[in-house]
Amino acid sequence: MKKFVKIVLAPMVACLLTGAIMSSCAGESDCSVAGRAMLWSSVYKLDGATVADGMLDSLTVTTLPADIILLNKAENVTRFGLPLRYTSDTTTWIFHYGAQISDTVVIRHTNTPEFVSMECGYEMKQAIVGISYTRMSLLDSIRITNSGTNTNETKNLELFFR
Repeated sequence: MKKFVKIVLAPMVACLLTGAIMSSCAGESDCSVAGRAMLWSSVYKLDGATVADGMLDSLTVTTLPADIILLNKAENVTRFGLPLRYTSDTTTWIFHYGAQISDTVVIRHTNTPEFVSMECGYEMKQAIVGISYTRMSLLDSIRITNSGTNTNETKNLELFFR
């Protein structure tokens, strides 16, 4: 009987303990799965008092002060996501619709670091505090529908164009 315990039960217990230890690490989230949280915008066409789903023929979005291209010559744009800056509480986007046509959107937001895990470190929770924009060309107005950035493409902004 003692041989049976040593030969059969001891390896079974060892396998169970090894499996339990290995599976406890498997519960950790993959840091790259969720991706970076963004502000998601939908485009609407404003014609007098009538609002309809809209589309921009071409859109390039750059950011200030670094003049980084966030969206490059996207065509038939109905929906898009853009990041907010981590290092500042203000993000400025320049919407370029064509050669000389553009509008500027300035978003004031909070940046709150939130601890995820030892492996993943921190993620930044961001929320819109205020928004201002030019109405120099196509952009008519912006409505905030959800102030917090997200990774699941929940709409944050409704952009109304003439």
